[in-house]
Amino acid sequence: MSDGGSEPRGLIALFTRNAVAANLLMFVLLIGGLIVMGQTKAEVLPEIDPRMVSIAVEYPGATPAEVEDAITRRLEDAVLGLEGVDRVSSTASEGFGTVNLELSDFADAQSVKEEAQSAVDGLSDFPPQDANEPRISVASAVSSVMRLVVIGDVSEKRLKQAAETLRRDLISSDGISMVTLQGVRDYEISIEVSEDDLSAYGLRIDQVANAVRASSVSLSLGTIRTSGGDILLRTDNEARDAEALANVIVLSDTGGQRVRLGDISTIRDGFVEVPLVNTYNGKPAVFLQIDRATDEDAFDVREAVARFFETYTPPSGIEVTGVADSTEIIGDRVNLLARNAIMGLALVFVFLALTLDLRLAVWTSIGIPAAFIGGFILFGQFTTINMTSLLGLIVVLGIVVDDAVVVGENIHEQQERQGHGERSAILGAQGVFVPVLVGVTTSMLAFATLLQSTGLIGQMMRPVPIVVLSVLFVSLVEAFLILPAHLAHGRDWSVGAMRQLKEAVQSGLNRVRDSVFVPLARLSVTYPYVVIASCLAVLIATSGLLSGGHIRFIFFPTVEGDEITVSLEMPAGTPFQQTEAAMQRVLNGLEESLSDEPGDLYRSISVTIGGELSSGFGASGTELRSEIAVATLELAPADTRGLSSAEIERRWRQAVGSVSGIKSLTFESSGLSGGADVSFNLSHPREDQLLRAAESLIQQMQTIAGVSEIESTAQPGKRQIEFSLTSAGIAAGLTVDDLSRNIRRSYFGEEVQRFQRDGEEIEVYIRFPEAERRSLADLARLRIPLSNGEEVALSTVASFEETRSFVTIDRVDGLRVISIDADVDETLTTPNAVTAFIQSEILPALVVEHPRLIISSEGQARSQAEEMATLVRNFLIAILAIYALIASVLKSYFQPLVIMAIIPFGLVGAIFGHMLLGFDLSFLSLFGVVALSGVIINDSIVLIDYFNKRQREGGDKTDNIIDAVQRRFRPIMITTLTTFIGLLPMISETSIQAQFLIPMALSIAFGLAFASIVILLLVPACLALGGRASPTTQHGMAHESPTV
Repeated sequence: MSDGGSEPRGLIALFTRNAVAANLLMFVLLIGGLIVMGQTKAEVLPEIDPRMVSIAVEYPGATPAEVEDAITRRLEDAVLGLEGVDRVSSTASEGFGTVNLELSDFADAQSVKEEAQSAVDGLSDFPPQDANEPRISVASAVSSVMRLVVIGDVSEKRLKQAAETLRRDLISSDGISMVTLQGVRDYEISIEVSEDDLSAYGLRIDQVANAVRASSVSLSLGTIRTSGGDILLRTDNEARDAEALANVIVLSDTGGQRVRLGDISTIRDGFVEVPLVNTYNGKPAVFLQIDRATDEDAFDVREAVARFFETYTPPSGIEVTGVADSTEIIGDRVNLLARNAIMGLALVFVFLALTLDLRLAVWTSIGIPAAFIGGFILFGQFTTINMTSLLGLIVVLGIVVDDAVVVGENIHEQQERQGHGERSAILGAQGVFVPVLVGVTTSMLAFATLLQSTGLIGQMMRPVPIVVLSVLFVSLVEAFLILPAHLAHGRDWSVGAMRQLKEAVQSGLNRVRDSVFVPLARLSVTYPYVVIASCLAVLIATSGLLSGGHIRFIFFPTVEGDEITVSLEMPAGTPFQQTEAAMQRVLNGLEESLSDEPGDLYRSISVTIGGELSSGFGASGTELRSEIAVATLELAPADTRGLSSAEIERRWRQAVGSVSGIKSLTFESSGLSGGADVSFNLSHPREDQLLRAAESLIQQMQTIAGVSEIESTAQPGKRQIEFSLTSAGIAAGLTVDDLSRNIRRSYFGEEVQRFQRDGEEIEVYIRFPEAERRSLADLARLRIPLSNGEEVALSTVASFEETRSFVTIDRVDGLRVISIDADVDETLTTPNAVTAFIQSEILPALVVEHPRLIISSEGQARSQAEEMATLVRNFLIAILAIYALIASVLKSYFQPLVIMAIIPFGLVGAIFGHMLLGFDLSFLSLFGVVALSGVIINDSIVLIDYFNKRQREGGDKTDNIIDAVQRRFRPIMITTLTTFIGLLPMISETSIQAQFLIPMALSIAFGLAFASIVILLLVPACLALGGRASPTTQHGMAHESPTV
């Protein structure tokens, strides 16, 4: 680059002199970006890899303790120590055991799955008899598109058949591949044989079971290879309905008399015995969950569903409606950000027109959306359009505005000094190339470190750095190769009244500069130690505000939700009718809480009693348990209701109050949850000590203000009766296995057949009628067959003992644990504050009272600790890289320290901004601080670069510092004000769904405003102390910058 008489050269000069090439490049960015934008898939949140391998085993009828002993402990022993596994957790519940392998960073999930499969296959005598084969799978995220509700006042069977038919038709349609039935019971054929009928025919229940197995057979018998070809041999005599089963012969004699199954039993071809009620707005309903595959777009799937229903006619008495449409959420978020971006851009345009020139304002304002749209060409290859990537566009807005304004302002200044034309545009752009490049590169380095986070939060936020890096790169192209060409030709467009207004604004800025900041800069140079001490005092005072709790930090901000979910759980074994009554109390509370509110606050309410609809990482369907119930309130769109989801939740919770006899009642309204607010795992070798420690912790947590909904996994399970053989039973030749299997056949039932019907697996069980399984007296009279053919009463050969186990038995890395979770009312305190209080005031005494007690933080605290550790480590690496970059460019060890010393003051400004407007700090606030660090560095370099230039020209150092402040005040202040003004619409947004975005905008706007003032005071003070620039520094970056 040259500022003498020679013609400037380089890439900037080439494009500035060739306006056609510059415009073609801009069209390529715009058209290419729009094409990629149209092809980029859309979703609410980015896909999250759970990084988990799951092993699941069904063990029908087994207690949690039996599942722990026979399933989960054996699986744990097999997989503990596998390479790539960071943590092993397991849960044993009634009839089911799961073991989850959490993967370490960069471990390959398929390799771990294969190793786990080999380890499980190596177990001897596993799984136990009556348990199903283990299912090993790699957990995967499910991206929901919408739910369909099949409603009708018809029979349960007819409603399910209508939903099944609809599901099959949807899957066969183009563009729809994942549809899951929810809110239904499985089909089951139950053969109920009374003990009296068995006695009348001299039969035992196992004989009847064997007769059914022998008569209902579908089997391949081999092949006859003839000269005419192979002939398959097979028998197909499988009974697939109640009528066929009734004809199975269970007893015959030589006289030709036959006893058929229908003669001695009642055969019910229906559903499993566990009761279930599923309603939508009070009517019986079944749900169809529609998800999208990885390569599908949510909007495309939604359109495919809409096309299907153009020709679909539901059966008589059935209607179908859609709920929880994720495309509506995406559309609302896009409209919100687009609205604020347009308003911000309009304000930026007006401000630039008033401070610089109308022509500069027009081309700079055009360049900003060009950079955003062009960025799609890059980040559209790596991420989707989702809430997080849209968040990235907000983050990068301030930096992109800064780049364009710095380049445009310097060109404008060059044209004022040397006249209009290509030469002034080239020299103006080349003059700030290195400062802008270094500022943008530092921002890119800071955000690049965020790509290394592998936790759930890191994965969710990964689109932010991808978007930022892409848009920043394109913004450099636009600022240096396109903008100079647009500003090179023509005169100022500000004429007449517009010119007078512009000159008045510029005159006002100059007066502020000359009457406020230049005198302050002189004081800073004169009393540098006072200025530095004052700045340190501000930092210390701010840290005191943080540590003193005057400004709260909530890692997960409250995100406006579109649903409120209420989960009710009764004590294990609670009859269905009691669960139903408790849920009705909750529903009555909803009507009471909203009865006085005008307008429709919600669209629908779905209620499931006796189970819950499960979905998430690979799980989908219905979990049946008589003691649980769930109500889901679908809210009206956020812009059409006057109350936030959190406020509706609070009122609903308050109206319900205390419900007697329940185990837990939880309300969840946030659209983004990072786990329990407060969560701890307790472990101890002795179970009695573990239980006492857990109870003590719960009691002390109940005294903490703001803590509610305390739940513990140490909940007593169903009443259990344990059997053991008496001396009479042993003398009769019975074994424990004989006793157990006879009782199991009679009460739980014995599976005698399994077949496919209409695409669903049907299980056939034989058991006693329900009327004979209701009392302990029936149990005592149960007849147990002996080896000699006689039968005796159960009470004769076995003793009874009533016990209780736990609802679930949890283990982590081989140790039994009790998990304690709690919710925190964030209007009173924060999860961080509660966790810190418990760790400092409660846990130390608890460990002293119970030696060998192990306590670990879980939930949000664990996620936050892991993510913050990763962020801090990566940010330190970024700081070192940024220092090395600036030091290399400035050829100084001292000046980069001066520049980087300003970054903490961005955090100070962000904190003051949050306090001023009453917002809590969150991890989104920290993202804003990272974003503004590049702008701070850019502005600092612009100031120091000019100082170095004046130093090379000679003169007094103090005068050079003051001159640098005077000459660089306008670009620094204009970039600061344009960024602030551009974010003002978002900061002042009153929309409910925008509230969680505001802290990020606050961090960037107020952080930059405060840091810019500090730049103009602290940098001069540090330069005054730094002595005359060294010979290496005096070469300066502008003097030896490459020709670009």
